[in-house]
Amino acid sequence: MILETIRQEAKAFGVDLSEDQAVQFDRYFHLLAEWNEKINLTAITEEKEVLIKHFLDSLSGAKYMRLEDRISVADIGTGAGFPGMALAIAFPKVHFTLMDATGKKVRFLQMVSDTLGLRNVTAVQGRAEELAHDPAYREQFDIVTSRAVASLPVLLEYCAGFVKKGGVIAAYKGPSLDEELALARTAVPKLHLELKQKEEIRIGDHSHTIAVFEKKKALEERYPRPHAQIRKKSL
Repeated sequence: MILETIRQEAKAFGVDLSEDQAVQFDRYFHLLAEWNEKINLTAITEEKEVLIKHFLDSLSGAKYMRLEDRISVADIGTGAGFPGMALAIAFPKVHFTLMDATGKKVRFLQMVSDTLGLRNVTAVQGRAEELAHDPAYREQFDIVTSRAVASLPVLLEYCAGFVKKGGVIAAYKGPSLDEELALARTAVPKLHLELKQKEEIRIGDHSHTIAVFEKKKALEERYPRPHAQIRKKSL
């Protein structure tokens, strides 16, 4: 199913996949299914559901980001590689750094990258609130993505330390985006962000939202705060 339909379905989001890229997505699905029997990568395992809720869901955000050649993207809390690995397959001239705190997931991502022959993927293990203070990653990325990681105020604090001034954060969220935006109303200016776009995206019966924030100036060194402080009280 994935091999037969993903090229056609991806066109709705302005993503033009080659036959070779469709084969890579098909192989990715089989690797995901194989490894999911050994480690907990996803609760979504049926092929059609993976196609819609993982692959196409990830690709749908491309319409709202400028994924141009030679730019850099960080995917925070990437898990099994969504949206980062899916976007990396679709945009081989964009470099993606996939970050996750769980070593087993990072090893899975590296295996997928090696198996598919992707030269534009780096998998990194670590907590976002710590990696964001590492000079190798702090304010080094043109785009930061994240999907289903945390509530919006917390997510933005995690992500803001990675994105350059003038870059964007693309937050993949569920149906209650307006409620989350209300909760994030103080976090957004504190992190020097500005909401540029919000959209609802439908893929068949499945829907989600995306919010795109632009970073207006460099972030104070104190952000993101330590994990315990973030958990105790969000911005």
